[in-house]
Amino acid sequence: MTVNQAATAIDHLLTIDQISARTGHSPKSIHQFRSCGHELYSRARKVGNRLVLEESIVGDWVRRHKAATAKRLVAKRLAQSGALDESLERLVC
Repeated sequence: MTVNQAATAIDHLLTIDQISARTGHSPKSIHQFRSCGHELYSRARKVGNRLVLEESIVGDWVRRHKAATAKRLVAKRLAQSGALDESLERLVC
């Protein structure tokens, strides 16, 4: 048994449709991103004629992506709140 076989015996493999459902990217986009060297999709491999990725790899990427998105949204809201406060101050003065 090789290292890859041991890893797949423990970690469930996701098909491109399952990956798509978890990441929100269409199967067509996944193929395009993979050819461009995308951080997640470049790790996918072919098993027969199917493109697959380990469930843990997809899950880790989704968690990191959601955390980064949430962080950007909070920063954007804080910046908008600060700009609103400044605008209100200018109107009052």
